[in-house]
Amino acid sequence: MKNEENATEVIHIRLTPNEKKVIDNKVQKTGLTVSAFCRKVLAGYEPKQRLSPEERRLADNIDTLTETVKKFNNALKGWTKDMTKEDRNNFILNGKTMDAWSEIVVEIYQCEKELLEKLD
Repeated sequence: MKNEENATEVIHIRLTPNEKKVIDNKVQKTGLTVSAFCRKVLAGYEPKQRLSPEERRLADNIDTLTETVKKFNNALKGWTKDMTKEDRNNFILNGKTMDAWSEIVVEIYQCEKELLEKLD
């Protein structure tokens, strides 16, 4: 939420050391500055916690695996485009093809499950 005008007004508030620590901890989790965080909270918006490096890694893995599924699917379409429907079904339902497909799907599921567990 970028203001069109520069923030020039200052509000001074007194906090206990514990209140300041709580705010600093929340700010650190969002990646915002203290000023930006306070402006957002005072405007009624609850800033979201950014992903930890581990959560970011899992999300990136899911993106990579999703792209792999798309490429695998496109490759299957290319390999099977000139086949009859029966030959195409036999090829796709072949054990090796289904094993490769299921390995990718299981890996996506595991990454998504792990990410959701970390976000809870």
